[in-house]
Formats: sequence, structure tokens, C-alpha cells
Amino acid sequence: LKMGRHSVGIRLFVLALKRSRAPLTWHTLTMLIMVVTSGAIMFFVERESCTWDEANAVWLRKAGYADSAKAGEPATECTFQSIPGTLWWAVVTLTTVGYGDTVPVTDMGKALASLVMMFSVLVMTFPMVILTTSFNTVYKSYLWARFRHTENERDEGLEQDFVKATTFANANKSMTSRPGGRQGSQASTLHELRVSVASDPTKKIPQVR
Repeated sequence: LKMGRHSVGIRLFVLALKRSRAPLTWHTLTMLIMVVTSGAIMFFVERESCTWDEANAVWLRKAGYADSAKAGEPATECTFQSIPGTLWWAVVTLTTVGYGDTVPVTDMGKALASLVMMFSVLVMTFPMVILTTSFNTVYKSYLWARFRHTENERDEGLEQDFVKATTFANANKSMTSRPGGRQGSQASTLHELRVSVASDPTKKIPQVR
């Protein structure tokens, strides 16, 4: 935590997350809707290849599919037994993880899974775009604020050097100058110094001790 307070990069990243809170929230809600919708549709599509076993309260696979039991063997259970169980497949597919532990076996189920996989690639890129844009904006604002702070410090130092120089010079002059002349001369000289420093930022004003 202490390192985070003093790290500019971490603080800028946290600020970018805060600025992206609204779009990321909408994206999360969209993902939840997609998970529930695709999981529910997949369950009903795959259920057409199963029969309900009242004795064991499970869905059993019909004959003629890739995971169907061979002749003389007990029927195998269907991969998707309920909508909550199918949501696991939806989350794994939409996040492009793809464990492969639960897969559809029907043609309609495979077609639906293909659409979900292709769409999930597009959906998962949205958070990266949101965070990249937000961080870029925050970083540009940080650089601009830092530049303005440096400019202000340089102007303040220039004014202090000018005041010291004019005070030292005026101490050796007579007080017979007309009213307002000194202020006009100081303003003119300060303007010339600012123009000189602006044209050559490396130029230093000699310090008057």
C-alpha cells in the first residue's frame, strides 16, 4: 500500500479504473445477460438428445450420439443436467478459456457454441479498449498538469530573480526618477526576461545575493 501511494503509475491506473467504472459496469451486466441467455438456450437445445429418468432424476443420453452408451451398457448421463450447470459452460466459453470438460454433442448445440465463441472474442476486447482509452486520457492530463507546474515554477523563479536584481540596482540610483518610471521599467525588463527564457529555456538568470 505504501508503494502504491508513491508510485505514479499505480495511482494513474487506479484513477483510470475509477473513470472507467460506468462503462465497465455496463459491460459486466452485458456479460451476465449473455451468460444466462446462452446457458439457458444451450440447455434446451441439448435436452432434445436426452430422456428424463424418473427413477434417478437425471437426464440420460439417447442412442446415436458421440457420448451415447454402447449396446448392453447403461445409458450415460447428459452433459447439461440443468440451467445452473450449463452456466459453467457459458462462462468458460464467453471468457475464451475453453476447459473442454463440458461440450455439446448435437448439431444445433455445436452451432450455438460456435456463435458464442466467435462473439466472445469481440466482447472480451471491450474492457481492454475502455481501460486503454481511459489510461491514455489520464496520463495525458498528468503530463499536462506536470508541464504547467514546471512552467509556473519557472515563472515564479524568474520574477524572484528580477525583484532581487532591480532592488540591488535601484539601491545605487538616486530617488529623483519620476513617479511610475520604475514600475514601467521593471515591467518592461520582466517582459524581456520572460521572452528570453521562453526562447531559450536553458538560460539562467544570474542570482543576486
